[in-house]
Amino acid sequence: MKNMFTQPLTIYRGEASISPAWREADELRMSAFAGDYRRTEPDVLAGFVRDALSTLDRENRFSLLRDVTMPFEARADMMWQAAYAITAAGIWLMNQAPERMDAGMRKALSAMMSEAFAHGILIHGHDDEGRRLKILTTLGAAGVQRLIAEEPSFCPVFTELMTREMKVLENAAWEENPEGRRFCAEGFGRELQNMTVRHVHAAWHGRPNAVFTYGTLMRGQSAEHLMENAEWGGHACLHGYAMTDLGSFPGIGENASETALGEVWFMDDDTLAQLDRHKEEYSLYIRRQVQVENSYGRLDAYAYICNGTSGGRLLREGWHAREDDDVWYAAYGSNMCAERFACYIQGGFCKDNGRHYAGCSDKTLWTGTYFTEVRGSVCFGNHSSSWGGGVAFYRDSPCGKAIVRLYRIKRSQLHGIQEQEGNFPKWYGRIACLGIGTDGLPIFTLTCECEPERVKPTEAYLNVLRRALEEECGMEKKMVERYLRQMK
Repeated sequence: MKNMFTQPLTIYRGEASISPAWREADELRMSAFAGDYRRTEPDVLAGFVRDALSTLDRENRFSLLRDVTMPFEARADMMWQAAYAITAAGIWLMNQAPERMDAGMRKALSAMMSEAFAHGILIHGHDDEGRRLKILTTLGAAGVQRLIAEEPSFCPVFTELMTREMKVLENAAWEENPEGRRFCAEGFGRELQNMTVRHVHAAWHGRPNAVFTYGTLMRGQSAEHLMENAEWGGHACLHGYAMTDLGSFPGIGENASETALGEVWFMDDDTLAQLDRHKEEYSLYIRRQVQVENSYGRLDAYAYICNGTSGGRLLREGWHAREDDDVWYAAYGSNMCAERFACYIQGGFCKDNGRHYAGCSDKTLWTGTYFTEVRGSVCFGNHSSSWGGGVAFYRDSPCGKAIVRLYRIKRSQLHGIQEQEGNFPKWYGRIACLGIGTDGLPIFTLTCECEPERVKPTEAYLNVLRRALEEECGMEKKMVERYLRQMK
């Protein structure tokens, strides 16, 4: 992505210019989200801000498109998004190089901000709350707190709005728990008690850089001291990347079918530069922007990717995973039935398939369970001697949805379950990470390495799934049958 703050802006006119104008406004927004204005030479940035402010209309509005016949929603989206990006660049310039902001530029910037923020932060389109939080993060990274503290009268409308937003963050509750400090931002909604909200808070306190760590930089690991001035942001996973063991540290590289487990940290520019120097010592990594996620949402963050082929043993369960760790096991087949799954844990005779199970070495039952949906799909395949037909296999897919039952168990029990599966390790030899639970624990399931041969299941097998979904999950019968049909 190009740095839009080093490019001359184009002002478009006429209906035929809607698409290119919208594209440029979007690129400007994304460039601001990436913090490109903070990495632009002050003289160049001052030229960009000056040129942008010189094109304001009579109402002190900035827009890349001069066309009054364009639908208001589309025109407003271009107008506000560009204005927010220019605001971030202007605030950063005022804080870092105030001598390059003359009186005329300051007056124009204040007027544009008064108009742009008169009605709050306006967003048109999908994911409006997520984008609003990104705008707040961008403004925080520009130094909005410093501007409000030193010049509260620069733009009273903006000061009032940002002060309100800061109160929501500062007055939100921080809960202490075994996983560390958990952010509970009232007013943002439960689904946004996540890395994005934490990122806003961190950016407003001088830590705008989000970094995904997965090895020695994590909490409790050998290089954690480098994160002394950083803020922990929670557990996260990175889909499309595989983690490998390189000896005394791990590495990750692109792999569409794998997922890397780690943490998110928020840090200032000095700490990020320190990490860059630390990684350069090994000459193995390049820093790249990726999208990580947990159960509450997604976040754009930096990650240190292996520079070239890393080799080494595949680490599907994360770095330094311990057998006594709690994990979530995602059952999608007959193990959705609690009575049957208990045979895997405690051992005993399963009446559904007439098989005896040895159980795990730790026979303690799960400490939590619930049904949910995960990305992916489930199909029936291979021929099971104990069931007389096909059995369920999970397949990773970014588009599909699979119904699973999560059981909170020990990692050692996950391995014990795997060893008791039929035809192990051929059928269920792969431990796949599906994501992060709401409590920060990883979610794992078991499936095969290769695509299974499609085989129809028996009624006995289907009846176990029906019992679990209807009686234990509470799904309507017709919904259950529809779900089972799409698996065949």
